[in-house]
Amino acid sequence: MEEADIYFQFDFKGGETTSTGEFQEGLTRRTIIVEISPEARGNRLEGQSADEVARQLAQNVAEELARQELVDLEKGSGEVVRLDEFPPVLEDVEPDVDETGVRAWLLK
Repeated sequence: MEEADIYFQFDFKGGETTSTGEFQEGLTRRTIIVEISPEARGNRLEGQSADEVARQLAQNVAEELARQELVDLEKGSGEVVRLDEFPPVLEDVEPDVDETGVRAWLLK
């Protein structure tokens, strides 16, 4: 059986704003979607599952993209969820990160 891509959604909480949002009043919220291919998680250490490797890679990519693009983040503000499938709204959207086996989108 062929391994499939694994997808994660990271929600980052930012600095306070004067507007209110659905997630938390007075805070900005940004989302990053990360795709990890089987190729990217091929070099795992003994005892690590493919899911563990994928989650760690995705976390690193999301945090790096967040640091570059979202200057007002609170430290440790990211929440992560594994997605069952690639979000269809991103089908024709160029990724913000496109490296070997890893792609990421910062939702605007």
